[in-house]
Amino acid sequence: MSYSFAFDGKTIWDPALRTGTMFVGLVHGAAQVLGVPSGLNPRVDGSCAIDDLRTFTVFVEQLWDSYVSTRHPVSHEQIRGVLLVCLVLLDRMGAPITPSGEAQMAIIEQAAALGRSMGGNETSAGEARR
Repeated sequence: MSYSFAFDGKTIWDPALRTGTMFVGLVHGAAQVLGVPSGLNPRVDGSCAIDDLRTFTVFVEQLWDSYVSTRHPVSHEQIRGVLLVCLVLLDRMGAPITPSGEAQMAIIEQAAALGRSMGGNETSAGEARR
């Protein structure tokens, strides 16, 4: 069984049920702490839609800002796991975040490496359109 994530009618990630469920829970927890909606819309059929690109992008930007502004090692690692998957999803939606420095570029590279292990869509949506 899987837990697919879709945007604009296309599956952008199709992880195992437990992995997808855990990710949704972590995202909703992060969104609550950040005080912004996540943009994820879990469905009764066991899938999750990202209905609004802007809402999800704002959530990821807030997560990114929180990540780069903290020096607390535990908070940093908690945010990092969610952030990396979110960056992969944004890339697959054709809306990658552009890094503004060396440290941010390193995170983007880590997300790209993770994306290759996430299956289903190894090429970013932006690259697929070229």
